[in-house]
Amino acid sequence: MMFELFIGNKKGPDKDMIREKIANTIVSRSIRLQDQWASFMQRLTEKLSINSKKSVTILFCLLAGCYNLFTIIESFSAKKKNLIAVINIKTPKHLTHNGEENIHPATINPATEFKTIQNFRAYLDSLKLSAKGRIVADSILRMRPGLQDSIIQLKQLFHLQDTSKK
Repeated sequence: MMFELFIGNKKGPDKDMIREKIANTIVSRSIRLQDQWASFMQRLTEKLSINSKKSVTILFCLLAGCYNLFTIIESFSAKKKNLIAVINIKTPKHLTHNGEENIHPATINPATEFKTIQNFRAYLDSLKLSAKGRIVADSILRMRPGLQDSIIQLKQLFHLQDTSKK
């Protein structure tokens, strides 16, 4: 712990420092906004006379008081309005099904699957023979970076299963 002061932090910027910087930015912007609002209101009310300021204040207090009184009376009124109602959510019929329940392991033939994989690998190899084919093969491999590794692993797995059956 003591040596960290001399070595430095090699992990990159500290997450707490980043959070602190974001928090400081938010606080400084909100304070700046408050200052701008206060100066705007100050400029707006400078031109009013004392009687006008009193009238505006009384009007604001009356409006706020009337609104609060209306809200209180409305809460005790006999007719209850349910603003929030509990209803059933309609969900699609097959929302929880992912299609795997339709696959039956007995219907999959490993030899056929292996042949399909081998045909695809031969297709990829044949694409590399021409310039346009190389472009197509490269785009396939760029879109599926682990495809060749998966083909090799499946081939090894098939051979392993094939030797274990014999």
